[in-house]
Amino acid sequence: MWRCPNLEKEDLNDSNLRPDDKTNFFANHLPAPDKIGDERCNPHDYIFGRRNPSSFESAARQAATREAKTTVYVVSSDPLQAERIFKLFAVIPSRVYLMKSADFFKPCERRYNVSIRVDRLAALRGSAHLKGFPSIVFDADNTMTYTAADSKGCLLGGGISPGLPLRLQSISGTSTSEVDLITEHKLYDKLRAVAISNKPFPIFSNNSEDSVISTALSEVSQNARSIIKLWLEKVGPPEAIEEGRGKDPSTFCPVNNTRNVSVTGKNAAVLGYLLKANHGGVIESSNTNAEKDMNAHAFEKLIPFGIQNVIAHQVILAKEQFVNAYINKRVAKEFLVASKGVVIKRGVILSVSLIQGINVFLVRYDDKTVEHATSTTVVEMRKYFKKVGEDKKKPKDIVNLLGEIKGTTSMKSATSVKSPRNSVKSATSTKSATSIKSPRSSVKGGKKDKTHPSQNKKRPKDALDEIEKKKARTISSPQKDPLNCVGNKVAKYFDADLFYGTVTSYTKSQGGLWHVRYDDGDEEDLDRTEVSEAMKLFATEAR
Repeated sequence: MWRCPNLEKEDLNDSNLRPDDKTNFFANHLPAPDKIGDERCNPHDYIFGRRNPSSFESAARQAATREAKTTVYVVSSDPLQAERIFKLFAVIPSRVYLMKSADFFKPCERRYNVSIRVDRLAALRGSAHLKGFPSIVFDADNTMTYTAADSKGCLLGGGISPGLPLRLQSISGTSTSEVDLITEHKLYDKLRAVAISNKPFPIFSNNSEDSVISTALSEVSQNARSIIKLWLEKVGPPEAIEEGRGKDPSTFCPVNNTRNVSVTGKNAAVLGYLLKANHGGVIESSNTNAEKDMNAHAFEKLIPFGIQNVIAHQVILAKEQFVNAYINKRVAKEFLVASKGVVIKRGVILSVSLIQGINVFLVRYDDKTVEHATSTTVVEMRKYFKKVGEDKKKPKDIVNLLGEIKGTTSMKSATSVKSPRNSVKSATSTKSATSIKSPRSSVKGGKKDKTHPSQNKKRPKDALDEIEKKKARTISSPQKDPLNCVGNKVAKYFDADLFYGTVTSYTKSQGGLWHVRYDDGDEEDLDRTEVSEAMKLFATEAR
């Protein structure tokens, strides 16, 4: 993060500049590296590559190496300067985002529609990212601004007053002043002398210059202390840290139980000392009414942490939306099964767990087996399911069925085998979903062998007793009470075959789904329309 100097219109609109001149101009505006040898702290090496010239080609190669363009987040209260920064970064492969006030505090978090500059909101969000809510930030520059928020992350507001340099300038260096102009350089020399001698500036001074400095420091300190005291009245005093109260999920920031105060700006160090007990020993204080420590912490930069908090929060929200979008969704995957070859399994995503920072989904397949899958795998499984769809009930392969059916053979079948001759029902079938037609049996008198209706489960209407028939005619409406459908019988055609089942449960996910277990052991979920049609079909077949 760095503060970009004001850009002039002529710097960017000179038509005589070559592309290399523009990139050199851009490189000259980059800050010096914070740490030697660390590319992440060296903007030039990050953008153009280490020891590479400042050219578009170098920036393009470096972006290709990172597989991403240089991403820039701009916080500016000057629209004209923001526009020029956009043009400045246009000379390299980049993505530039202009941060707005609503990025740091939503409209619902800003009371009375207060209009506070975006840089102050960004600093407040940065303070909350480091110390938590409630939060208050003092920006000690030529002017001293303060911005505060409550425990819920809602903006309380802020204010502005003359900073230390302006206070000194107002009473020194003028034609009516007794004191020559006190520059910031002279001020810091005086403060260093106070720190070395351990003698604070006296309130009753014999030196006009020391008296001006003492008065300005006292005014700044007392002003800040009165603001902090009023802030504590609104958000509550410091409280004991409760175990387990870390980051507040509602604000995505820590909880500021100890009521830390953040100070930033070029005079942050001075204000930080003034907010310590007895004004930090900088100015003389009362022995009977000593000033308390206001728990202030000075930060060189807060805006980058505000940007970091916003981006990290958006990433978390995007991950949560991704996770929620896949729960209870159907998926499919190919498995290599011995003696069967490639088998497509279908299932549903039940839940997700965070294991070592990675989202791990639990998938239950229709055959009751379960598997854990990562986000990438789940995406592929979902795509594959959309490609192959649900598994339709297909007839099982029956090889030489006519030769295998004997008087004592027990057979399970999911289809009908048609023959040009008359059909008889198998007298030994123990579980069947359809009728099996076979050649005429050799019985006396040429009559067909009669089989009890209860032995054929393809047409259960023949086996229903009177109580079940009456129950079947009373169709529960899934619109009135979805749970009334649980336990009802259903019927459904798969291809040309009719299958019967029972509604076993109901879930509210995806607008409402009823789980059906068929008599042959298969299961599936039906929506409101499908379950209504299935119950009506069963009632029709049951008559």
